[in-house]
Amino acid sequence: MERIAEFLQPPVYVAGSVIKGFQRGRELNCKTANVDPKSYTEELLALPEGVYWCFAKRAGEKKIHGGVCSFGVNPTFKDVPLTLEVHIFNEFKEDFYNETLQVLIVGFMRKMWAFQSLEALVEWIDGDKEYAKSLLSQEQSKELLKDNAYF
Repeated sequence: MERIAEFLQPPVYVAGSVIKGFQRGRELNCKTANVDPKSYTEELLALPEGVYWCFAKRAGEKKIHGGVCSFGVNPTFKDVPLTLEVHIFNEFKEDFYNETLQVLIVGFMRKMWAFQSLEALVEWIDGDKEYAKSLLSQEQSKELLKDNAYF
């Protein structure tokens, strides 16, 4: 089990309403915005389940934030539907349910698997966040934000 850095060609763009999830991320030091499955594109659905680095932007805001997202059934937790969850590297004071979130999925970091404990999951999530930050700082990631091609 390891992380990789595989840039998507092209990156995958999704915009959808933020819906309420199971709220497990609050307990795992990784709050997430769950994107409504009704907005899932063919390009998103063609991606393998896994963890990705991304950029995200809330509707009505100018600032684009880096983030890490997971797309899949979250095998550590049973009976979870296919979900796109985005952890944005910014602390928002308020929830933003029902707002549109624009997400640009830049690259694949790792597959999903069932963790044996919540502690192990938290350890990997923390590592995923740090790895995503390092990948977002690379020129190839930053280039995607030029010319407002996606946002």
